[in-house]
This record gives sequence, C-alpha cells and structure tokens, in this order.
Amino acid sequence: MSDVGTAYTTLRSVFSTLSGAVWSDRAYADQIPVTQQNNIVRPYCVYAYAAGGDMSQIIPADPNLVFAIKCVADTLADAMAGEEQIRTALDDHGAFDRTRDVVGDLAWIIKTISRERKIHYVENVKGAVQIYHAGAYYRLIMEKR
Repeated sequence: MSDVGTAYTTLRSVFSTLSGAVWSDRAYADQIPVTQQNNIVRPYCVYAYAAGGDMSQIIPADPNLVFAIKCVADTLADAMAGEEQIRTALDDHGAFDRTRDVVGDLAWIIKTISRERKIHYVENVKGAVQIYHAGAYYRLIMEKR
C-alpha cells in the first residue's frame, strides 16, 4: 500500500473504533457518501489528504503528509467536543511520540503525528441552518519499514 493509503487506512481505523466519539460510526474519508447527502446525520468526522510528500532527507521514502481532520456538527458544542476527541486520539500518538498507539501498518511506520493549524468555521446551509466545522491540520511523518 502507498504511504497515503496507509495514512487513510490508519485514520479510518482510529475514528471508526474511537469509544464515545460524538460522531458515533460516521467517520468519512474526503467527504460524506453521495448516497447520504440528502439525509445527512451530524455530527460526523471527515478527514482528507491536504498536502505533503517525501521530505527527501534520507534515501528511503520519508513521507511528510498533512491531513485536514474535522468534526461537523449542528451545534458549536458538539463540533468542539469532536475536535477535542480528534486531538486526544491523534496528537503525539505516533510510534516515536509519548503515546504510541497510531503506528501505521506492515509497510509504513507513522513516526510522529502533530496537530498544527486549527480549522473552525460556520457554514450556512439550505433552510437557514448553520452547521459548525471544528478540527485541525495534522502532520504525519512516516518511514518505510
């Protein structure tokens, strides 16, 4: 699997098994499924590859990937609770970090995970409804096993 594929698979595993998450089992890669766009249930978590590539600091592949990860909710309180759950599950949880429980797969090791710029905005949607987005960009430093 590719480095980006490993990152997506790892994030899906983290978010779909997180006990007590405000989004329950509604964690999606890139966007909510098209089949659900007319019947959206919030809150949900969404994560998407945003930037990065090889750092080229060493001869083996050394990916430095950035993912935008956020919770989307009907209330500010739920969005902020989801943001905190994301941070607690990921920030400093790589194989070389203080909590070593998000480490990749057999092909790639996720060495470090760092929370960076925050994401927060309010979206006005059809029917004069406001929904809240809260999260951050997370940097995953990886290495081929």
